[in-house]
Amino acid sequence: MKAAPSLKRIAELSRDFGMSARSFGTLFRHHVGMSPKRYARLERFRAVVAQAHRNDRIEWTRVAADCGFYDQPHLVREFREFSGMTPSAYMAQRGPHANHVPLIGA
Repeated sequence: MKAAPSLKRIAELSRDFGMSARSFGTLFRHHVGMSPKRYARLERFRAVVAQAHRNDRIEWTRVAADCGFYDQPHLVREFREFSGMTPSAYMAQRGPHANHVPLIGA
């Protein structure tokens, strides 16, 4: 899931392991601490942050497609849910480390 979070559905993964989706979800939550779907969403978000951090100019529709989002508004909703800011706000505030933004006024 980490290598390609948008490519496999959870039901497909559970079948690959010979488990029901429910059993797979329970085992996954036990070992990872979150549901498989939430983990896949987090990995998609992390892929967006990595792409955004590497580039000064971003074509958000391409990033959305490359990272497995339905469209750009889907990417923006997920980005805001995980980070509390829009992708554009992240770009304006980003610092030298991908997963951190400087505190305003600090």
